[in-house]
Amino acid sequence: MTAALGLATAGCGTTPRVEPDPRPQTAPVDELPICIVSHTPITDATCEWRYLYRGRTYYFCSEECLERFKRDPEYYVTLARR
Repeated sequence: MTAALGLATAGCGTTPRVEPDPRPQTAPVDELPICIVSHTPITDATCEWRYLYRGRTYYFCSEECLERFKRDPEYYVTLARR
């Protein structure tokens, strides 16, 4: 019985460690986010203008576009669905 218990727990705690990929994460061109206001592709993966609205993150090409979106987000979300 002790041998069976030893075999059953032999793999516990030996999960291999997964290291994060040190390379910068870049999306293929067709997967880059697009500014929902101006429809400009966002080429910088670390875009500083983003806004979480109803559980989804929207990206913007400029602070001006971000402010436009904030004034009437539902307008832009509705347009994007078409």
